[in-house]
Amino acid sequence: MIGLLTRLALRYLAGALIAIGWSESDAMWFLGDPEIVSYITLGIGALIGTGTELWYALAKRWGWRT
Repeated sequence: MIGLLTRLALRYLAGALIAIGWSESDAMWFLGDPEIVSYITLGIGALIGTGTELWYALAKRWGWRT
């Protein structure tokens, strides 16, 4: 059950990172270029989403409880 809840939480986190991104003030503080921060946020969200789905596929393939 915990695997299911963790997977769902990571899916929502990935979607939020991709959809929202960082605010412009955070971007200026972090890198100074909001466009670069948008790309980084998109990449992080995509990695979390991909990692979550890969973990799920491995769990199903190897019979882990999901």
